[in-house]
Amino acid sequence: MDPKCAEYLLDVGVEHWARSHFSGNRYNVMTSNLAESWNSVLREAREYPVIPLIEFIRGKLTAWFASRREAAQKNSGALTPKVSGI
Repeated sequence: MDPKCAEYLLDVGVEHWARSHFSGNRYNVMTSNLAESWNSVLREAREYPVIPLIEFIRGKLTAWFASRREAAQKNSGALTPKVSGI
């Protein structure tokens, strides 16, 4: 809509404003694809029968929520410790 804005963004470099062109890991996160993340988590449980697989997933989620709840209760800043680099 604004040619000056488009020119500025192109001059700055696409890698500075578009995640798809950023070559590094943003906030130390390797992927933003949920399916890839879960595929990695479930690697050890892939061959489980259905009920033990569901129990494995429930256990993982419970542990993650508990650890994140504890970390959130300790955090007093506006950003999470992982993002702020603490």
